[in-house]
Amino acid sequence: MRWIDEINAFYNRAEINQVSTSVAALWHALMYLNSRHFWSNEFSAPNLVLQSLTGLSRSGILKARNTLKQMGYIDFKANGTKSTVYILHSLIANSTQVGVQDSVQASTQVGVQVGTQIGVQAGGLYSTPIEILNNNKTKDIKTKDKKDSADKEQIEAVVLFLNQTAGTNYRASAEATKKHIRARLAEGYTVDDFKTVIQKKCAEWLGTDYAKYLRPETLFGSKFEGYLNANISAKDSDGKDSSFDTDEFFKAALEKGLRRLEEHGE
Repeated sequence: MRWIDEINAFYNRAEINQVSTSVAALWHALMYLNSRHFWSNEFSAPNLVLQSLTGLSRSGILKARNTLKQMGYIDFKANGTKSTVYILHSLIANSTQVGVQDSVQASTQVGVQVGTQIGVQAGGLYSTPIEILNNNKTKDIKTKDKKDSADKEQIEAVVLFLNQTAGTNYRASAEATKKHIRARLAEGYTVDDFKTVIQKKCAEWLGTDYAKYLRPETLFGSKFEGYLNANISAKDSDGKDSSFDTDEFFKAALEKGLRRLEEHGE
């Protein structure tokens, strides 16, 4: 793959179809990592490495990579708790064709707008402004309906998995449940991420006093990312949690040290 030619093709496209800085940063990071893999067709890239290279959060990485996939720049295969496998598509071969198509599309759009305006001014030979507004509203409604339909399918899949795994009976139609799931979906999390959280917390909490917290508002709330990345706890012979979470240990030690400093006025 000719790196400099790919970069030129990327920015040729960006002049016509603007991309966000986060999307551009992720694309450049993936190009760099692919070069480290000698431009292989497929390569793996851990989220932590991508976060370090781009300065993006995990949710930012997820959003940016979905955008790049929709644009046809990359493809990827989620691999559960392992590193995601990425495929970079060459932008050189299609850059000229894309540029011509975008130019034709822009010219056509301008021509239609001008023709419509002239028609209105000439006495309503074409669509009236009210008709144009109504058409735009109809398009917006259809777009929203498609999004709502996709959200509904994902919400139902998550709630069904929760009920089957935890033995609960929550309804996918409950507003509170939909609110929490939609909030996490908007951050870029997938249905598989929800299933991972459910499996981990069920393994940890079922059969304990914490089983009552196997509910949407707890599992899919503000601690979702922590639950997703947490170690699955193991129970010892006394039924106590025998897992060791390094992050929690150092966090607790830091908090204890700060309290001691405050108490001694240091």
